[in-house]
Amino acid sequence: MRIFGQESMGRPDIELESEVNAVKKFFAKQFDESEIPEINAMMVFTSDDVEIDSGDAETPAMKLKQIKDFFRQKAKEKVLSAAEITAIKSRLPE
Repeated sequence: MRIFGQESMGRPDIELESEVNAVKKFFAKQFDESEIPEINAMMVFTSDDVEIDSGDAETPAMKLKQIKDFFRQKAKEKVLSAAEITAIKSRLPE
């Protein structure tokens, strides 16, 4: 496809793993091992023309329009305390 000027989609699954590891590495420098929050990732596709068949994938994959419902559903699960959120926000770069 690059011959015709289109860039390939790449491997978002590998890139995602790399980004999660980078966030974990950053938090490892900022927190004690026991204080590091759970890091979750998702693949978001911005095109409505995409057909997603994630099947039994470990990482959620969805269209941009589906994110709001996904976060509402996840908000009912494990929630970080206000103290945990404050601790995370205070250690993030501005």
